[in-house]
Amino acid sequence: MTTFRVWAVPFLAIGALLLAGCTSPFSPPSPLVLKASAPMGGPPAGKSVVHIHRPRAAQGYKLYTGVWDSTNMLADLGNGHSVSYTCDPGRHYFINRSVERIGVVEADLLPDQTYGLWIDTAGTWIASFQLEPLKRGDKRWEEAPKWAAENIWVTRGPAAAEHEQLRRPEIDLIMRDFVSGEKKDRVRHLGPDDHR
Repeated sequence: MTTFRVWAVPFLAIGALLLAGCTSPFSPPSPLVLKASAPMGGPPAGKSVVHIHRPRAAQGYKLYTGVWDSTNMLADLGNGHSVSYTCDPGRHYFINRSVERIGVVEADLLPDQTYGLWIDTAGTWIASFQLEPLKRGDKRWEEAPKWAAENIWVTRGPAAAEHEQLRRPEIDLIMRDFVSGEKKDRVRHLGPDDHR
């Protein structure tokens, strides 16, 4: 009986730590963004809105990933962050970059509609992030309202402009590789009917 207790205690402690990781902490906003209030209502007349969510995850919770619309930086998303982006309808290329992965989503947006993207966390040795579309019928589609309710909403801050200029050559290269180059088969797609 004593031997069982000696072995059970470490396993229970490890299990508790793993379960605690499922409710990982929210990241503070990075220096490139500011806290914002949650968006209310739909897009302005003739515009499209895209909500981008990074659900909380234990892996990589201290890291951030920049999100772009082509060469325009939208936000630097930390664990449990969301950003709302108002734009013109039509075709957009949303990009995120991290150590091991680059995500590119081609989105065809209709006016007066709201769309969604989310950041998946993966990676073997270093946490990396992949931008994914929220499509009708996908199981993540149902989770988006929960993320919108619990996440910290952020918006681009004043320091983002300098960062955007510094990183623009890398984003230009990603655009060439993924939009018209050899990596275009890796682009994800968000269709016009995938709106809320």
